[in-house]
Amino acid sequence: MKSTWAIVASGLIAAASACPAARNTQTWSQLRENIKHVIYLTLENHSIDNIAGYWDFHPDIDNLRNIDYCNEYTNPNWTVWGEPLDICAGPYETEVPLADPDHNFAGVTYEIFRKWNITKQDVPNMGGFVECHRRTFVIKAYDQKKTALLAELAQNFAFFDAYFAEHPGPTNPNRQFATSGSTCSFVDNTDQAAGFFNNVTGTTCATSIFESPSKKKISWKNYYETDIVDAFNYKWVQDNAMDRLVHADEFYRDLEQGTLPTFSYINPECCTITSMHPTSPMVSGEQMVKHLYDALRRSKYWDNALLIINFDEHGGFADHVPTPMNVPQPEDKISFNGKSEGLQISYDFTRLGVRVPAFLISRFVPANTLIHHEGTSYAKISAYTHTSILHFLQELWELEGLNNRIQWAKTFEYVFSHTGRQNTPKTLKTPTWEGGSGQPEPDPFYLLNQDESYYASR
Repeated sequence: MKSTWAIVASGLIAAASACPAARNTQTWSQLRENIKHVIYLTLENHSIDNIAGYWDFHPDIDNLRNIDYCNEYTNPNWTVWGEPLDICAGPYETEVPLADPDHNFAGVTYEIFRKWNITKQDVPNMGGFVECHRRTFVIKAYDQKKTALLAELAQNFAFFDAYFAEHPGPTNPNRQFATSGSTCSFVDNTDQAAGFFNNVTGTTCATSIFESPSKKKISWKNYYETDIVDAFNYKWVQDNAMDRLVHADEFYRDLEQGTLPTFSYINPECCTITSMHPTSPMVSGEQMVKHLYDALRRSKYWDNALLIINFDEHGGFADHVPTPMNVPQPEDKISFNGKSEGLQISYDFTRLGVRVPAFLISRFVPANTLIHHEGTSYAKISAYTHTSILHFLQELWELEGLNNRIQWAKTFEYVFSHTGRQNTPKTLKTPTWEGGSGQPEPDPFYLLNQDESYYASR
């Protein structure tokens, strides 16, 4: 059995030895012929180990099957003479987490390093999840039955097992990185525009994936389910493109009526029904993904479409793979000096977050493709992260103005075949509730009415 650190070391060596590669003009020209529409859905708050820890359909997935991954727990109320307990990863026993784990910047720092104050010399050990939360479920993983629809997508298309959230913190900074390559100095969910619920002036420090395509006359819409609207983070959008922020119902009308834009960016609701953010039931989120896939698959757009699905951040759930350090600071050079969860911190945005699931869905993607460290690197420490999506779109659409963090991120154009396949699923299996004997399927509308101040904790 391989140890955790043997696996980690081999991965880090592979990443460090990757040499910058030149762009393959022929590959990108072919992709521009094949991919005419991109649909991008970001779900909420789960790590790779939490979602895919026991997926077994590909022998090389870096997950929990062949390793022992534990966190020490030293709570004096539960340990003898200060001796730590080992709380280890294992299959998760229930459908809906009963609490929303901490995922603010300070808490995530502790999860990754098992200490609150760190320096550039500290090494991630992924050992602080259980002790930070004092809950064992954060290190547990769903079995494959409870994430069957996501596993079906991975088996039929492409799945990343070395893809990291961009920021070691919560939703809004990660979604800003995922749409522009910077957070404009935010480390937590504080004063970002974020959506209509927080009607403040958007940021201006970086060009977004909404502004840059507009300057190339590339059409786009930000479809949203409630009032979380990522494009609203940007002042340029607030000033120039409010008509392109539309309700998610319009996405399905555009599919049916043949009016889909080149770029469709989808915000699910947050945070209790379909986004998969705890305490959303997994089955509700998977049902939404099924509906989206099935509608796209039967539309006129399928033959030349790419559907990208990822998770914005890990949501406090444990992952055994150390997060990358010493990545390039965004060129705006904005840093953070202030408090997170009451702790005084300074941060320069040179670390990535925890691994999260990501999928590429297209008839040009071979079935059961595992994306590990393969791909095009633009620096010796290039990695897969949210800005990899932006870098791919930049090359696909020949965009301008996107920042250095995007230019640094690894791209995945090697995955696509030149000729599309016809044996893609026409519909995905219907997700089923796996709550156990005698347990009813949860009512998402009941959950919606439970006030957990969820906007503040996204």
